[in-house]
Amino acid sequence: MKPNKIAEKARKMIAGKPELEAAMRAEWSTVEAKIKANVSTTKKTWKNYEMQNATRTARLAMLTAFVDGKSPAECAAAALETIGQ
Repeated sequence: MKPNKIAEKARKMIAGKPELEAAMRAEWSTVEAKIKANVSTTKKTWKNYEMQNATRTARLAMLTAFVDGKSPAECAAAALETIGQ
């Protein structure tokens, strides 16, 4: 499935479910924080596009797991696993 289709399906699945949306947003915030922490603690100088790619890859993995029926915590774990964290 294409990334835009995955995102569209995820939006439909979450529509009208504020508790689920809040849980997913909270987990995504955790994933973003871990990505930023990893970037700031490595010796490598990250280029802007490299961080954007890591973020996009993690987000797609998280949404794919969500569409596959995983819990918000499992979605976050899938996102981090995809980028090697």
